[in-house]
Order: sequence, then C-alpha cells, then structure tokens
Amino acid sequence: MLVNIKEQFVSLINESTLINKKIKKQGLELLENIKIVIGYEEKYNNEIIKYYENLEIDTNNYLQTLLNLELFSRESNTNLDLDKIIARDHPIGFNLYTSSYYDNREVLFVPMWMLRESSFSVNFPMYVNYGIFGKEIAEGIAKTIVDIGGNLIGGINLNETNYEQTLELSVHQRIENCISNDEKNGLSNWFPPSKQIREHIAYKATYRAYQQWVTKYGIEPSLPELPFSNNQMFWIKLISGPYCYPPDQTLIVIDNKYSIRSFAQMRAVLSVPEFHKDFNCPVDNSFINKYGPSCTFFEA
Repeated sequence: MLVNIKEQFVSLINESTLINKKIKKQGLELLENIKIVIGYEEKYNNEIIKYYENLEIDTNNYLQTLLNLELFSRESNTNLDLDKIIARDHPIGFNLYTSSYYDNREVLFVPMWMLRESSFSVNFPMYVNYGIFGKEIAEGIAKTIVDIGGNLIGGINLNETNYEQTLELSVHQRIENCISNDEKNGLSNWFPPSKQIREHIAYKATYRAYQQWVTKYGIEPSLPELPFSNNQMFWIKLISGPYCYPPDQTLIVIDNKYSIRSFAQMRAVLSVPEFHKDFNCPVDNSFINKYGPSCTFFEA
C-alpha cells in the first residue's frame, strides 16, 4: 500500500501541467528521499527489549500467558519512561521530520497504533484500508511535498520561459482566489491553503492507488447490507475516518448549514473529479460555484 501510494504521487507530479520541469524535479527528488518507517526507530531496540524482559510468554499454556500479560500490563506503569521517550519523538499521528539517524532523509513515521482496528486491519476490505489508513499515509507524504518542498507552490523563476511563468502565475492565482474565498467564509485560520493542497493531493493519490490495487487484484465483493459501491465506500471512509474533532470545528457556522469541518471536507471532495463520477453528481456543482473550489496546484 505504501509503495503504491508513493508511486501515485510520482505520477501526479509528472502529469501536472501547472508546475514546470524544475519544480517537478524538486518534487520527485523529495519523493525519492522519503523513507517510511513503520513502528519505532532501531535506536529504541534496547529500550524495548528491556521493557519486555520480565514478560513471560508460554506457548504451551494459553491461560497462563493471558494472566502474565494482564500482570505485566498492571506492573508496566512503573516503566513509563519508554513511553515518554517514544511519545516525545513520535506524537500521536504521522510525524514528519528530518532525522540525522537516516542521513538527513525525510522520514515518515507510521506509529503502531495506526495499525490497529478502526484504522487498519487485514480483514477489512481494501477500500476501507485505503480510505482510512491509506489517506493518512498520503497526507503525510503530501505534507512533505507541500510544506518542506515549498517551491512547489511558490516562487516565479524569471529565468524560465514565458510559458512556464504563465503556469506559475496560474498557480498563484488559484491560491489567491482560495484565500479570498476562505476569508469570506471564515475558514482562513482553520484550513490554510497548504493544508487544503495537502488534502486534495492526498485524496487524488489515495484514490488512484486503490484503483491500481483493484486493477491488479480484482474487484472486491460489495457489502450486501449497504446500497453503496466499493468506490463510494472508499470515499465515505476517507471522509469519516476513525477520528473525533474539536467542538469548535463541529459547530454549524457557515450559512446555518455547515460546520467548519464538514464544509472543508465537502469542498475538498467536490474538487476531485473522481468523486463526482463515483456518486453521479450533477455537472452543475452549485456548492463549488457558490463557495469556490479547494486550493490545489493540480488540475481539478
């Protein structure tokens, strides 16, 4: 899944007609240098071994092992130093930073808690795994491209051709329009352009990655209890996710219809053509016409 999603980012950058060759090269170099680490860094091996040294697992006695696990869980509260160290370096969520441990490569750390059910399971349909876990991975990669590789959305190189300058100006104009719409709708503080661009890219990359998985492995059985196709379920899980949001993001504050969170999500998915196709949305998108599309430097 991780390799598949990363490949889609490469394709999106190569296919874009709104960013020039120089900036494409920078983006592709960033992608090539991203290292994905699932779990903890190797530097924690000794601490983890020491943490579990008193836990006894008897493969011939299931009940005793359960009792040992329960006892270990209660007594392990005295060993919280390991948890504090790891929590400091790996906060809840996806943590991107440059680590000298990996020769100054950008590292996407995937915490172990993200591999638990509600976020990911080998027993879930892949449209669920891609919609929840895959989207978070994609947004982490997109954050690297947009935030760390800031040249993708900024800077007009006067040495480039007029054609390329025009493309860069087009990107800037899109972002300026987006900022103007957000100030009007009161969203500028909650969902700045960089976050919108990250989400938009993540939606597109994750969807394309899932479609590539379907092409390779075949269409999964649909859930008979629900009147939704697999693609529709992908979008539903992508938007909902296993998360709770702060109360101030769930208040109905926009035109007495939308909360800040629901408004931002609606605008993000409605700015992706594949969503329209999967839900047979009307061509005349009154929502986007009224509020404007989500920020992006990819075509929408």
